[in-house]
Amino acid sequence: MVPEFIRYGKEFQRIGLLKILVAVLDPQRRSAASEQINRKFLQILAEEKSVEMTKAQQLLRDADNPSWNFYFTRATVGQILEWGKLIGFVGSGNQITESGLLLRSIMSERAISSIVKGNSEINPFHLTLEEKLYFLYRHLEADTPLYFLIKKLATIPDGPISGISGDRLVCFALFDTYKMISERHGYSSFSLVTLKNLRGLIGKMVGELDLESEIPIRLPAQPVPLSILKARPEQRHKKRTKTSDHEAIPRLEFLTDIGFLVKRPDEGQNEDIEIARKAWRYWVTPLLIEFSKKLPDTFAVDFYWIQFAGAAAAFLNGDVRRLQSGSDSVEIARRAYSSYAEVKRSFGHTPVESVAVLAMIRSLAGSDILEVKDVHELFLGYKQNNILPETVRFAAGNELDKMFIYIKPSFISDLEKLYGDKQ
Repeated sequence: MVPEFIRYGKEFQRIGLLKILVAVLDPQRRSAASEQINRKFLQILAEEKSVEMTKAQQLLRDADNPSWNFYFTRATVGQILEWGKLIGFVGSGNQITESGLLLRSIMSERAISSIVKGNSEINPFHLTLEEKLYFLYRHLEADTPLYFLIKKLATIPDGPISGISGDRLVCFALFDTYKMISERHGYSSFSLVTLKNLRGLIGKMVGELDLESEIPIRLPAQPVPLSILKARPEQRHKKRTKTSDHEAIPRLEFLTDIGFLVKRPDEGQNEDIEIARKAWRYWVTPLLIEFSKKLPDTFAVDFYWIQFAGAAAAFLNGDVRRLQSGSDSVEIARRAYSSYAEVKRSFGHTPVESVAVLAMIRSLAGSDILEVKDVHELFLGYKQNNILPETVRFAAGNELDKMFIYIKPSFISDLEKLYGDKQ
């Protein structure tokens, strides 16, 4: 495992669109033409002959989404597919991935049916607790700078955060990621490519945001773009923050969607709610601060396997129970099998990681903390100690992201015979 980062390059907003994306993809993992997927999007989100996605914008308001900014139009709807690939929900052939299938399981068949039919019975922009948890898990897994950004935002409880200040926070989060990768030796050669790309991105943002005195990364001197030479004299030297905006807005808007940031009228200002929710102005919520407190002090590449559920308990109200891999092993096994039954493949073995992530999400929704590693350790113990060898069968390696399992339907009854009905 190595740290990763997402280079957005566009102002991707509203993760409810990713729910729609996985809903319209073929669950049998068959590829589809981009045009076909885009047409389905337009049928669901746009009025006929309208340039703007008026249906989508109305759904945002009906869901009481904390942000009403909406970037996509008929001309740019194809970028939603690109966004799904960046997050890991869509493969290169436009087929749904394992992560995308897991999102479908969390959404439920009823929600998927509502989206595909376009009847808005279940609003795709309304995020359930389980969906928020899963989106946060996947974003932290795919985008290490998000960890550093959350930590930095937690130090600004009074806000507001807007414009250049948000861009700067994201630039520093990217730089923290760069420093961590460059200082820790032993990562795979893939990290060298990541490091080079990250350095180039930071160099662009440093120039746009005048951070040369604080971040020691520069881009090599480059020819003046022809577009600038053609601009009016008074505009040629005007600072542009396009690159910075394209990296900051998707991250800040994502954190708004899941409840870590909020948009509201400024205190003392009689501002319309429409203006407030479309403004690039954010306040940190107590939820973000509490989640940040529960994060590890220093980033570990596998923390979302071993500590995510504990940190995500910040989303929960009331008493929370921590399931222990020793004393609660039978309960963990039952939950793991329940999750397996939801995500198992029609043929062959199923990734243990998918089973573990779903078990973690479902447990959190029930106010129980179950880490991904707990499920992995359970099955690793079965494999190494030859427990229920006729019921649980393994393929591939022992590592979490390489272990695959096949579990017979008799698992629960065999478990009770092994441990006794009282457990």
